[in-house]
Amino acid sequence: AGTDAAITQTGNTSATAILATGATGGSLAVVSATGDVDLLNDANDVAKLAGKVTVAGKFFKYTDANALAVDSVAAVGTLVSPSGGTAALPGAATAGIETLGGAAGVVAVNAIAGALTVNEMIKTTPAAGAATAGGAVTLESGGAITLQTNGAITTTGAANTTGVGGVGGEVYIHSTGAGDITLNKNITAQGGSAAGGGTTGGAGAVVTISNENGSILIGPGGSAGAIDVSGGAAGSVAAGNGGTVQLRTAGTDAAITQTGNTSATAI
Repeated sequence: AGTDAAITQTGNTSATAILATGATGGSLAVVSATGDVDLLNDANDVAKLAGKVTVAGKFFKYTDANALAVDSVAAVGTLVSPSGGTAALPGAATAGIETLGGAAGVVAVNAIAGALTVNEMIKTTPAAGAATAGGAVTLESGGAITLQTNGAITTTGAANTTGVGGVGGEVYIHSTGAGDITLNKNITAQGGSAAGGGTTGGAGAVVTISNENGSILIGPGGSAGAIDVSGGAAGSVAAGNGGTVQLRTAGTDAAITQTGNTSATAI
């Protein structure tokens, strides 16, 4: 809390790392009410991550040494300070990762040497009422990357009933090691709507999925996995322009496949 009060980490070794290893790995929940979250030590090692930045235009960045899940982390702790502060903050569980968008309100998560599983939503949608862009999302892993359970990604630009809708936030998903990238949940990077009094809808974003040693599987369950970079709805002038989807694979027998024949898994 406090004006521009950030959460930062210095150094790139275990001397300043956040560690929660064990037979069952532990969790990290990060909530910032005013500033950026900048936790980029390559030696960090937790099993579950959740985070929330509750002020617009601030980012969330985290690097982990091994496998990682974006998940729900319960508020725990039993201690109470002399002033009445409680260790079990923020009270409710922190689920997924959320910023309030804007050009600087990005999310970047890197699991250096293991799989990255997104079990809860990553969202960077700004508040309505201005032409604010959705925040960009970058996910990188040294292994498989999977969107599942509640793990959709939404970077839609702000809706604006008085002018132009915000552009969608760019999404980049990159696996550097062996393992598939699997979309069991949607990626939505639309432009913001200008319907209801605005002018032109925002432009859809760029979504790039790149796998250096594995396949890209879109909607293998057939019920979700769509990628939507549509322009925002028109106001008095026009709809926004559609964005671009880029898919790339490498490695032996690395395919790009899509399951289903409905909008649930469509591009």
